[in-house]
Amino acid sequence: MTNKVLIVDDEPNTIVSLEYWIGQAGYRVAVADSSDLALAKVEEFQPDVVLLDVMLPKSNGYEVLQRIRQDPALRHMIVIMLAAKGRDKEVNKGLALAPTATSQNHFRATRYWQKYAIVSKISAIMTR
Repeated sequence: MTNKVLIVDDEPNTIVSLEYWIGQAGYRVAVADSSDLALAKVEEFQPDVVLLDVMLPKSNGYEVLQRIRQDPALRHMIVIMLAAKGRDKEVNKGLALAPTATSQNHFRATRYWQKYAIVSKISAIMTR
């Protein structure tokens, strides 16, 4: 069975590059460009990993993460937060939304300029 990755970002260039790199690594990829579509895709696609942009139109990635964590059927999903700035403030806010120590292990943060490392990070997470 192929592992599945959901990319949630509103920047078309980021989506195209991530979708290409992740697809080339052998993962099934779905894309959402808004928080509403992200939540629908999480339920429909049931990804193993969600790459979630912090800055989204309407509601932000933290709100999407909070909704995922509040749903017992979804809270097991691994979420990698994509933060353009990647400051400690963003990382700490995401960690605060992880309700248990186990859930905190499923939260990662990376900066956009580290996109080259995302496939490696996904692969490392999937092999655990």
